[in-house]
Amino acid sequence: MSAAKDYFIAMTEFHFMNPQTMSEIGYYPGMAKWWNSVDGVVRAWSGRDLSGEWPHPIASELIKYMDLAGVDVAFCLREPMMDITGGVVSLSTNGFMMQQIEPYPERMYLEGNVGPVIKRGLDHAIWEMEYLVKEKGMRTRPRTTAPSTTSGSGPSSRRPSSSISRSPCIPAPAMSARSPAASARCASSMT
Repeated sequence: MSAAKDYFIAMTEFHFMNPQTMSEIGYYPGMAKWWNSVDGVVRAWSGRDLSGEWPHPIASELIKYMDLAGVDVAFCLREPMMDITGGVVSLSTNGFMMQQIEPYPERMYLEGNVGPVIKRGLDHAIWEMEYLVKEKGMRTRPRTTAPSTTSGSGPSSRRPSSSISRSPCIPAPAMSARSPAASARCASSMT
């Protein structure tokens, strides 16, 4: 008889990429540079390169590997990387992410990503965050640490003290509520 699992595994930063978008932007010069960069990271971390067979960066593939590895939940976010196309399009959107994770309401949650703010502008980023919260039910939590008080002109000195921050353990927009057990495990991990 095996012992009951007494731990909870939550993984973060799963980037899904919209296959339709990826097929449409392959001609941009930045795509080759980006894939070469990704290939270098993959080789350094895994000893493999991207020339072999790899799972598609979508939810239906991720769930298989989560099950194999015993991962309870995954926090998934869009891949903005607008620099690849000169600011034309992201590799995925929050809308795409919500479609992807919808079949897995107890296992996958949205990490809202409204950046890059420098490219999109603060007004657009705030609008999308408010839309996701008010219209799609995404939850955020208040910042738990004070923003940097560094004086000067760097990005840390321009952060508003009431900035919205993403949180681990945020239910995904348009999702059903988590089970009480999962919510309790998540809540206890934040204290």
